[in-house]
Amino acid sequence: MQENNLLTAIFEKTIKIISNINTIRTQLVRALCRVHYTMIIDELSETHPNLIAHKALTMYSTNTDRNNIAEDYLRALAPGLHNTNISQNTLDLLLHASGTTFSYSQEGEDIIIRRLLDTTKPGFYVDIGAHHPIRFSNTYSLYRSGWRGINVDATPGSMQLFDTLRPSDINIECAISNSCNPIPFYIFQEGALNTFDHALAEQYIQRGYPLAEIRDISPRPLAVLLNEHLPKNQTIDIMNIDVEGQEMEVLKSNDWNLYKPSIIAIELLETPLTRLDAHPVTEFLKKQGYTPAAKLFNTTIFNR
Repeated sequence: MQENNLLTAIFEKTIKIISNINTIRTQLVRALCRVHYTMIIDELSETHPNLIAHKALTMYSTNTDRNNIAEDYLRALAPGLHNTNISQNTLDLLLHASGTTFSYSQEGEDIIIRRLLDTTKPGFYVDIGAHHPIRFSNTYSLYRSGWRGINVDATPGSMQLFDTLRPSDINIECAISNSCNPIPFYIFQEGALNTFDHALAEQYIQRGYPLAEIRDISPRPLAVLLNEHLPKNQTIDIMNIDVEGQEMEVLKSNDWNLYKPSIIAIELLETPLTRLDAHPVTEFLKKQGYTPAAKLFNTTIFNR
C-alpha cells in the first residue's frame, strides 16, 4: 500500500514537473516571438513611423499558434513595406515566416537555377556582366546561401559596391571579348543597359534612355581571366552572361576544354521560343554539349 502511494506521488510529481516544463517552454516561445517583433518594429520605426507593425504585438497576445502568428505577422507588416527598402535580416525573417522564395533576378532566373542545381551545398559561379551585387542579380541568392564566385563587369567603378556588399567574392572590373582591341562602351544612366553593341545602344537612345558617356575600353578573353582568377581545381557550377548583345564574343573567348560550367544562364534579347533553336548562341552551345533547359522572356538557361 505504501509502495502504491509512493508510486502515485512520484507520478503526480512527474506530471507537475512536465507541466511546468511545458509552461516554461511556452513562455520562452512567447518571449522570443515578442523579441522578434520588437526587433522588426525598432528597425522600421525610424523610416516607417506610420507602419501598423505594432499590431503584430497585440495580435500575438491572443494567438499562440505558430503558423497563425506568422500569418498575422506578415498581414501586419506587408502593406506598409510595399516599395520600401528593408534590411536583409528582415527579409530573412519574412522568408522564414512565409515559407516562400525571394528572387533577386529580373525574371526569376535564380529560382529556376535553384531547381536545376543542388544548392544545399556551396558551389561556385562566374557572373559576366554582373551589373550590381543585388539588383537584377542571378547569383546574389546563391551568395547568401554560402556560394562564392567571380563577378565581372566593364562599367567603371562598378566593383566598388561589389567589394562592399559581396566581399567574399572575386570582383573584377573588366570587359570580356575574343578581341583585345579597344572598343566603344556605351554607358547609360540606367546601368543595366550599358553595352558595347552600337546598334543596341542606338535602340536604347531612341527609346528615350539617356546616354551618359561613351568610353573606349580594352577587353580581355574569358579564358585569360579565368586562368588568372579561378581558384585552383575549382569547377564552375553556373556561368551567368548578361552582356547586352555581346554574348557570342564572350562565348568564343572561353576555352571550353578547360572551363565548362554545369549550367549557363545567358540573356538573348528579342528571341522568342519559336526562334531559339536558330539563334547563334544556341547553335554554338549545342556544339559544346549544352541544351536549353528553361526559357524566360530574355534569359535562356542551358545545361549539359
